[in-house]
This record gives sequence, structure tokens and C-alpha cells, in this order.
Amino acid sequence: MREEELKRNRNNHYVPQFYLRLFKVKDLTLPSTCCSIYEYDKETAKIRKTSIEKVASLKGFYSEERENQLSQIENDVAPLFKEIGRKGIKQNLSEMERIIITNFLFAQYFRTPSDLVFRRKIKNFLSQELLAKKVQKRLLPSETKQINWRNTSEELEDLFKRAMVLMTYSILENETSIPFITSDQLLNLTNIQPLETYGFLSKGSFMITILSPKYALILSDPRYRIEKKRHLKIDKEIAKINYLVAERAYQFLYSNSSDFWVLDNKNDIKKIKEIALKIPKNIPSVGLGNVESLKRAVADNAYWRKRINFETKKMRKEGTLCQ
Repeated sequence: MREEELKRNRNNHYVPQFYLRLFKVKDLTLPSTCCSIYEYDKETAKIRKTSIEKVASLKGFYSEERENQLSQIENDVAPLFKEIGRKGIKQNLSEMERIIITNFLFAQYFRTPSDLVFRRKIKNFLSQELLAKKVQKRLLPSETKQINWRNTSEELEDLFKRAMVLMTYSILENETSIPFITSDQLLNLTNIQPLETYGFLSKGSFMITILSPKYALILSDPRYRIEKKRHLKIDKEIAKINYLVAERAYQFLYSNSSDFWVLDNKNDIKKIKEIALKIPKNIPSVGLGNVESLKRAVADNAYWRKRINFETKKMRKEGTLCQ
């Protein structure tokens, strides 16, 4: 009984503390062990300064087994994120480092409170008979005769993770006085092309993950050329990225500054409290928050399958394939 009570009362962070500490408020009056952060709630439009231990967490949110799995993933990626987030180095990541980042980012998406909403939407999509044959043909083995939610989910996950490893990785360095902000959704997907709906595998898609107030990591479609490292010196460039992060966030934003500067729809830089932000009805971070987005992801996966097969054969031949 005592053990069950401890599990229910355990504070589980769905955004890792090691990551949030990269955005901690610099306060020389406090000991270095005391870490605080500014949190903006999209639902109440209120900003508060609080301990990192108290944000992005819920009591008894994970099972002990799940908590241990996530801890291992965090331990693997933490040194890499800290190195890039503080120094901005590592322009050429090894395959193993890409796999570590991919495992973390994918696990991060599936550990938030919005995960239940996401799974429900995808399950509803896969159950539609009109699309079942298309999904079955393109995402499942040919001998499979029925759509199985668990198998299809695993197949999608495998495809996305393999594609993420093969994307172009680049670093954005913020050289302005406006810091990057982050949120309860680390995957911020957008597209080079002006599409109304798009999925993670869509042509031209790229994903921004903020690593610290100064650095951000971009995973982009290799069919489009993006510089390995870009120096951003214009305030509006940072404010625009911050707005994307704010828009994609499920409910909470985090920063080392109470200002939370973003770019509004009139192309003006404003504090976040001066604009209207709503909790998204769809979950846009991976571009799978609605049926149209998943349709596009399914339609575009042929390129990735060919690319994955080619790269796998190449690495196996060279003896550099990581299992």
C-alpha cells in the first residue's frame, strides 16, 4: 500500500529537468543549485517565476518502468544537448549521435499530456475504411490483411525515426538580445512550402528544437539545402521562431526572461501577453494532428523508404551501420 502511494505522489517530469536547466534564470543572489524559470500559461495568459522542479510535471504520470526507460534516454542525450546548447558546437554529428537525438525527440513527443489526444486522433484516422487500403498498402507488409492499430503505430514510428536520422542537421546561433523560448512540445514542425496541411515526411518539412536561449537545432528535408550553421542577427528572425514555438506549444512556454518576445501577425515584435494565443485543437508538432496531415505523410513516404534502404545498404557495406 505504501509503495502504491509513493508512485501516485511521485513527481514525473514530461519535459526533462536537465533540458529546462538550459533555460534557467540567472540570479546571482541564489545558490547555483537553485534553478528557477519563467513559465507562461496559454490558458490563463499568466507568467510566473518558479522552481524548475515544479514545472512540466504531474504526480504519478508514468509507471516506474516507463520512468526508468525515459531516464535512460535522457542520460544518453543530456551531455550532447548540454554541449550544443551551451557552446553551439557539433556541426557534424555522427550517426550514433543522430540516433540518440532521434530517440530522445521521438520519446519526448510521446510522453506529454497531449499524447492521449494524439493517439486518439491517429487511431480514428486508421479506422476509416476508405483510407485503410492505402495505409495498409504503403505502411504495412503486403501479406497483412487487416489494419492493426498497434502494428501500424510501430510501423509509423520506425519510419519516422529512420527518416529523422537521415535528415540534415544544422545549428542556429542567436546573436540578438532576444532569447529563444521553449515549450512543453520540443518538436516544432513547419514547412518551407506554403502548405495548409503537412506531415513530418512532407517534402520541404523541417523541425526546430530549441536547445537553449542562444542555440537551436534544425532537422530538415535533405532535398532542400540549408546551411550547417546560421548566425541570426536580426531580432525579428528570433521573434518569428519564438512565435512558432508558442503556436505549437500545447499549454506552457518556458524562458530565462519574463518578456517572451514573439512576432505578431502584423510583423511587429511584442511581448507574448500582448497577443492572443490559444491551446491548439490539433497537435501540430509532428504534423500528425489531423487526418489531412497524415494523408500527406503517407503519400510522401515513398521517397523516405527509398532513401532509408539506400543508406542502410551503403552503411552495411562500409561497416558503419549502427544497430
